Amino acid sequence: MGDFTNLTAYAMLHSSAGRLQGLAQRALTETLLTRDELIFYCIEVDSLWRNVVDALQPGMHWQKVRDRGFAPLAIGGATWEQLKPLTDELPDLFRIQHLPLSEGHVRVIIVNTEGWSAFELSLRESTYLH
Repeated sequence: MGDFTNLTAYAMLHSSAGRLQGLAQRALTETLLTRDELIFYCIEVDSLWRNVVDALQPGMHWQKVRDRGFAPLAIGGATWEQLKPLTDELPDLFRIQHLPLSEGHVRVIIVNTEGWSAFELSLRESTYLH
């Protein structure tokens, strides 16, 4: 996996960018962690990644989201260690950990049935992370 042409990922990023930006700002302000230590994620809940979602966000009531007519997305931030349930399944994710990160940006991964994509996210825009 590691499909960087995942068009659904762009739609997922677009729909969750505001929440991801808020989480990133808060995490960097309120924790002692650096941008390199954190990764933010958006994972399609109703997919083969449900077990990973349940490990990262246990006890979430996704049916409430479905009842409102939306497809649930698990959106959050984690350290690389906390992301172990996902990296166990997608070891290629580690390759983005050491890629240069633009100043004022954080790493975001989007995971869905089609695969995964990585992006850099700033407070103003998102850009492709290669």
